[in-house]
Amino acid sequence: MATPVTAENRFLVEPTGGEVVMQGPLGVITKIPGSATNGVISIVEHPVAPRILVPPHVHQDNDEWSYILEGRIGARIGDDEFIAEAG
Repeated sequence: MATPVTAENRFLVEPTGGEVVMQGPLGVITKIPGSATNGVISIVEHPVAPRILVPPHVHQDNDEWSYILEGRIGARIGDDEFIAEAG
């Protein structure tokens, strides 16, 4: 059964909103923490400076969905490599 949408379970985060967890060439800004959704989803923004390598890593407990807001980024998933453009 779906949870009804109420004022208590809706989120509005301004573009500059969220909790800054890490700043620098690879940032982490938590827009909506997983704890606010019973672990169903979290929304995190990762500002990445040009020419910065994000270390290869694996997520054990969740999937990651990425949406490129501006610029482009290279990625490798398994043996597949590609360039993701904004949008």
